[in-house]
Amino acid sequence: MIRNMRRAAKHGRAPDVFHHGAWLPMREYDEDDAVDFAIVGTGAGGGTLACRLAEKGFRVVAFDAGAWWRPLEEFASDETHQSKLFWDRRAHLRRRRSAQARQQQ
Repeated sequence: MIRNMRRAAKHGRAPDVFHHGAWLPMREYDEDDAVDFAIVGTGAGGGTLACRLAEKGFRVVAFDAGAWWRPLEEFASDETHQSKLFWDRRAHLRRRRSAQARQQQ
């Protein structure tokens, strides 16, 4: 499911976190477009900053390595479910190295 959400986000859509199963249009910039701010990390600080700057009319690009999170559908009600809220960098790197090794064969 997350793989499908990432694919859709690359084509001008992002998950709407306030409406179950809904999507929102997402502004995309070409590689040669000028922007005012590039923010790395869309956690509590970066996501809020990107939102506020965009609301003020700035052209903002935000980069994040983690997966999409849809709170209405993926609510973590206890400690067991908390793991899905955090990006496991080590697991990501293992999967990436494995995929690269398969491509080289």
